[in-house]
Amino acid sequence: MVHEFAADQLGVQRCGIFGELPEMLRTYGVDPEPLLVKYGLKTDDFGDRDRPLPFASIVRLLDECARVTGAGMFGYLLGSRARIDHLGIIGEMVRNAPTLGHAFRNFVENHQPLRPRRRPIRGRAGPLHRAP
Repeated sequence: MVHEFAADQLGVQRCGIFGELPEMLRTYGVDPEPLLVKYGLKTDDFGDRDRPLPFASIVRLLDECARVTGAGMFGYLLGSRARIDHLGIIGEMVRNAPTLGHAFRNFVENHQPLRPRRRPIRGRAGPLHRAP
């Protein structure tokens, strides 16, 4: 069952990895512009990784991309192109952390503001365990 949500209920999503979407569509022989326009977007919206994009539009666009390309795993394949620089400032913090532990901690602790209505990720053994 597909649930419909108003865009304002879902908020916005930082462009990040979605910046790769127009080029990925082209690799499937699909012109991205008509699809983007259908969802209130344009190619230029994907040029700035920090640009906020309407989450509802992105979700619907990904569904449409899977349909028109015939790649049911389109979202997964797009995600497989992810690089640390898609994470913006958090990616820079991770990249420049002195240890792997600090990198994980930076990643988890700085995503907290992006986790509305969820319990913090922390616990007895450290900040990387879900609290009981």
